[in-house]
Amino acid sequence: MEYHQPNMAQDYRGTIQFWDKEKGFGFIDSDYFDERLFVHGSEIFPKGYVPFIGEHVSFMVGNSPDKKIWAKKVVLIRQMELEEPITPNPSNIDISTSSGELKPESIKFDWSLTSIAYIVAMVIFLEIVHVFCTRGSMPIIVFYGYMGMNIWSLFLYIKDKRAALNDLWRVPEKTLLWSSVLGGWPAALCIQNIIRHKNQKTEFKQLFIGTIILNIIAFSILAFFSKDLNAYFAYIQNLFGVWFKSFSS
Repeated sequence: MEYHQPNMAQDYRGTIQFWDKEKGFGFIDSDYFDERLFVHGSEIFPKGYVPFIGEHVSFMVGNSPDKKIWAKKVVLIRQMELEEPITPNPSNIDISTSSGELKPESIKFDWSLTSIAYIVAMVIFLEIVHVFCTRGSMPIIVFYGYMGMNIWSLFLYIKDKRAALNDLWRVPEKTLLWSSVLGGWPAALCIQNIIRHKNQKTEFKQLFIGTIILNIIAFSILAFFSKDLNAYFAYIQNLFGVWFKSFSS
């Protein structure tokens, strides 16, 4: 596998050739070895950091349970460069010191006219839902559901943007899409443009538009059968009212 018998006490240099963020493992490409080396996320320092493809690393090697060579004690080269002096052996690097911490990237907000227009559109749509509910056309719980999902969508997108900037664990795209299907798409549409996140990826945009269509269809069906739903929720409310009075008396 390797050009020479690897020294288990020596540190090597290489680059991240592949990384699976969902499963927490990847492979390192190094000139010292013929084939790429497996590396588990638990061997990455600083702990909890998710490397990106092409990132330069320093590492040691060890034997896996099946006697294959894999990378251990993997340290980012840029992390090592923050230390004075630079220690070539990853096992001697104290990554817990404040001088060795990587400063997190902050999110930049774009308050352009386009972003403001999306915000206005979101407010209008939520107000339409609110009017439908307060006038008795739809159960009020529908409005509360929309508000909750929009707040949740804002949280998810901001969390995913921060993770993308700092190479941390990302929010799965299916989670973002499901939040839109369940009614959080107005806020998602706004925050995508305000923080410039997920608004350039063609495949995701197509799926996202599909979630908007699905939610609007569901909302229309709900509005069509709203009278029956109102009667049902009124029955449930009266039933709980009777139970409450029976317990309190």
